[in-house]
This record gives sequence, structure tokens and C-alpha cells, in this order.
Amino acid sequence: VVAVHATNAPVLGGASLAFSGLHFGMVDNTPVARVGGTACASTVWESDVSLRCASPYGWGRGVDVSVDISLESATAAALFTFDRLTISAVKPANLPPNIQSFVTVFGSNFGSNRFSRLGGNGTVEGSCIMAESSGALLWVSDS
Repeated sequence: VVAVHATNAPVLGGASLAFSGLHFGMVDNTPVARVGGTACASTVWESDVSLRCASPYGWGRGVDVSVDISLESATAAALFTFDRLTISAVKPANLPPNIQSFVTVFGSNFGSNRFSRLGGNGTVEGSCIMAESSGALLWVSDS
């Protein structure tokens, strides 16, 4: 893998990525492109020097990309970035100290309920409800 054209994608995946490199094969040998170790939703062989894939779910900056073909694998370090998490509001904005209460965090690109992003015992996406001030976080949606 020499380069990935479109070096950024949304955390929920699905962006079209073009991989360029060498020795992808003169015929389609069912390559698997990966971003951050996760296989793309689909990988299409185009030529000996070109592949295309639908980006997988993920997050982070400086993420490695790789291509597996048959028993061979090639990796290029730190070529990819997923969109950053954005918090647009927290409601309520103010609570009395030492009280267990619900807080809703609004934003985007928090990710999927398959991953833990902000800590606690649970997982978070775009809108979340915090069950207690230092407790688990409950996933609601990406935005």
C-alpha cells in the first residue's frame, strides 16, 4: 500500500476509499482492505495497482491501512483519520453537587454502541444519558 485517496471518513463508515500500491495482482484474488485493523465493508479489486473499498466503522487519527491478498499482507502506517467527536450541548448545563442525576450530551461522531468512547461502564454515541455522575453511560444514537 502506497497511498489511500480520501484519507478521512465518518466514524460510521461507508466512505469510498481508493487504495494505490503495487502487486495487488493481475487478476482479482479477493483482496481485503483494512482501516485500523477492521476490514472494509467491501473491497473491489480494480487493477494490479488499485483497489477500492467502503470504509469500515471506526475512529481515531493516524490510523494504519492495510491490504491482505491470499497469504500476503502490506501495511502503511498512520495514513487515515476518522471524523472527530463533536459535543454541541449538555443538558442540563448545571446540577447541584453530590446528586445522582441524568445528563444528556448532544453531538456527533461519538461512534457506535460497539465501542466505549468516553469512559464509564457503558458506551456512548451522539446523544447519551449518563445514569449517574460517575457511572455508566447509555448509548442513544450517533446524533
